[in-house]
Amino acid sequence: MTSRKARIVLISPPDERLLSFTKAYLSTLEPPLGLACLASYTISKGHDVTLLDCNAEGLSVDGICERIRQISPDIVGISVFTSMAKVSCSIAEKTRSISNKITIVAGGPHIHFMAEDFLQ
Repeated sequence: MTSRKARIVLISPPDERLLSFTKAYLSTLEPPLGLACLASYTISKGHDVTLLDCNAEGLSVDGICERIRQISPDIVGISVFTSMAKVSCSIAEKTRSISNKITIVAGGPHIHFMAEDFLQ
């Protein structure tokens, strides 16, 4: 039995607190290694994966939504840290408005400790 290849978008949301920092500071930020590992594993299983590092790419929520429309994924995974919970929730809501057929998965420290808060 062969399984269908899924189109997956993994999102490291933009951190709005960083808007006031200089490009020199932003260049010292670490890439989303957890999502990169997840992407690597998922690719090794034969799926198409796009990783959006929104801080590195300068993507706003609207820019993320445009990329989601272009890719037309089956699954969208969103990394959620407490400092970015509101923007992550906004991304999930806007993803749902793009297509109710997209499976939305949220993970990360905020989800682990405050799942019910995020779902409300």
